[in-house]
This record gives sequence, C-alpha cells and structure tokens, in this order.
Amino acid sequence: MAFAKSGKIARWMPERGTLLDLALSEGVDVPHSCRMGDCQTCTQRLLAGRVDHPVLSAADFTKGQALMCQALPDGDIKLDC
Repeated sequence: MAFAKSGKIARWMPERGTLLDLALSEGVDVPHSCRMGDCQTCTQRLLAGRVDHPVLSAADFTKGQALMCQALPDGDIKLDC
C-alpha cells in the first residue's frame, strides 16, 4: 500500500492493526484524536483500491474516504496522506 503525500510504501498485515496504526508506525503524519471513529479527524481520501470498516456501517463515512482508525485495506490501496 502507498501513502501518496509522504511517498511511503508499507506492507499491511493483520498484526499491524488499523491503517492509522500502520501509518503512524511508518512515520506518516496523520491527524487523529479519539481512535474510535467518532471524531473523524483521521479521515483520509482513498486514491486507489478499497478499504473495509468492519465495525462501521456505510452511513458512518463518505465513499472514497478511509476512516484510518477503523479501516483495514481490502487489497492494494493508495491513501492521500
């Protein structure tokens, strides 16, 4: 998976946690706060691919966006951060 603005590329595995966990561990600067999906501070634009939000319904976020604290990649993805 790729982080566009930071130019970083990382490999996600389940033990790496959410996309927010992965981004922070790779040094990608992602604004965040509550880590529960309530504040939506960590929302990033999804440039390519698909993500799953296992604990949220589709009504909880905008299509084409990844709520990083809840999202998991569904294949290869590219995020705007």
